[in-house]
Amino acid sequence: MLPRLMTVLTAFSLFASSASAVEWAAGVQVTGLTSGTRSGGPMSPGAALAVGVHLSVEGHVSDTLNLRSSLEGNVGLNRLPEVRLDLTLLHHAGRVYYGGGVGSGLVADFGSNESGLPGIVFSPITMLNAHAVLGWDLGSSRLEGVLRLGPEHALEVRAIFPLN
Repeated sequence: MLPRLMTVLTAFSLFASSASAVEWAAGVQVTGLTSGTRSGGPMSPGAALAVGVHLSVEGHVSDTLNLRSSLEGNVGLNRLPEVRLDLTLLHHAGRVYYGGGVGSGLVADFGSNESGLPGIVFSPITMLNAHAVLGWDLGSSRLEGVLRLGPEHALEVRAIFPLN
């Protein structure tokens, strides 16, 4: 977890050092998950739905490649609040872009489980994911789909609004 956090912080600092090549954005998302979970295990069977907000910074790696770091928070039905941190490499081809990345996060699970430790301790492992992104640039905003694969799968739809 620490090496990944350092990578994200490094990416933020690199982007901040060259402000002309950086785009800040904020947005909202709706996430469908495979089940409502606590970081220590399922709360109840069935799919869960969460809504949230995110803040991201994206910088140019080359003419068509961008590196994005994003921080998002989600709350939902049958779900404890969570915070996610992602690092994504995106290829822009006109108005369409696609890419992939890795992410993890924390679930606000302070109840103990079989180990005797609060569930938040294990949440970076249960939220670890690889994700694929497909997006459309609509001019003043973007619409994006994210498929997350990991211990808990998720499908996310995002609306993104550039801030600069």
